[in-house]
Amino acid sequence: MKKHVFHLTLAAFVCGSLVFTSCNRNQESAAPAEEAVEDNNFSFGESEDAVGISEAILDDPANAGSLRESGETRTFTGLGGATITITPKGSNATGSVVIDFGTGVTYNGKTRKGKVLVTYTDRRRVSGAVRTVSFDNYFVNDNKVEGAKTVTFSSDISAESLVFNAAINSSLKVTTAAGRTILWNSQRTRIYDTKGTEQLADDEVTLSGTANGTNRKGVTFDAAITTPLVIKVSCVPNSGWLPTSGVLEITPAGVAKRTVNYGNGNCDRTVTVTVGERTFEVVAR
Repeated sequence: MKKHVFHLTLAAFVCGSLVFTSCNRNQESAAPAEEAVEDNNFSFGESEDAVGISEAILDDPANAGSLRESGETRTFTGLGGATITITPKGSNATGSVVIDFGTGVTYNGKTRKGKVLVTYTDRRRVSGAVRTVSFDNYFVNDNKVEGAKTVTFSSDISAESLVFNAAINSSLKVTTAAGRTILWNSQRTRIYDTKGTEQLADDEVTLSGTANGTNRKGVTFDAAITTPLVIKVSCVPNSGWLPTSGVLEITPAGVAKRTVNYGNGNCDRTVTVTVGERTFEVVAR
């Protein structure tokens, strides 16, 4: 149970990591096109959230028997009240998981409606195994999420250090409750390092990759992790699921690049933002 709980909690980091309260209210240079920053973060959060939901089922040891080729289709209730149906791959190329939130289920702090659809080619974390996640009339807090994402495991778990990699490609469309549209595409790599122990507190994740999209006001943007982001589980009690180090750059069309520096490994919520020639500290909330 330990590892899939970690994946779920990681989604909390991306959902809130770029919502800032400025430590200097006079920094007017931070104002233009902040929707690009917020919408990249929002889409990143929904992307990670979808991965977390799928991993909550696929990586739960309690469901291992249902995922085997020889297993039978199983339907049960989980994730706060969703109806979950697992169909093993059998002689087919893939198996499937349907997570049906119906007309509304509150899970992990969000109200969800509709279905998350998952296919898988092999058991978890096998080199070359592929999972795809898509959506059927799926809403999160009245924001409609469409599109698909693919997770490809690129290395087996090392018995010595329990380090493994996964590549995640995403293409999402989010229609907000107010009727605005966000488009977001991303290619990311995650390196999981469990430090070879069963203790959650020493785990670390390193993230790298790029994204691009269009925010809810029609402004295009590019985003890139220029120095890998590192999340330390041991820092969660003090700073939540924020990176403890690394640099993220977001460039909305027509305005200066925003560079977000998460620091040098300390467990705090203070980051440094540079816009043009101005640099200031902000507190993530």
